[in-house]
Amino acid sequence: MNMSAEHTPGPWMQKPASINPQTGEPFHYYIFDATGEFVCGTWGKAHVGNANLIAAAPELAQALAEALSALNLRFDHTIQKGTAALLKAGVWPND
Repeated sequence: MNMSAEHTPGPWMQKPASINPQTGEPFHYYIFDATGEFVCGTWGKAHVGNANLIAAAPELAQALAEALSALNLRFDHTIQKGTAALLKAGVWPND
């Protein structure tokens, strides 16, 4: 796996792409970068959770990189950024 591969810079955001006429709920989501450029889309049973996680990916990656490289130097700040990214992804706290 190439860990130095480039990706679309964050932040990313999710927006409902269509609405289910029977339930009024979003049917799937599109993910966009900060300039409004399309990144990807989600469909299926876990589309909301997947959209949240995908949209948070750049912040999660950055927070993890900072945690691994500077844990002792910026512990509190790094943990706060990581926690915020996990909250955005909807995977924290893990009750």
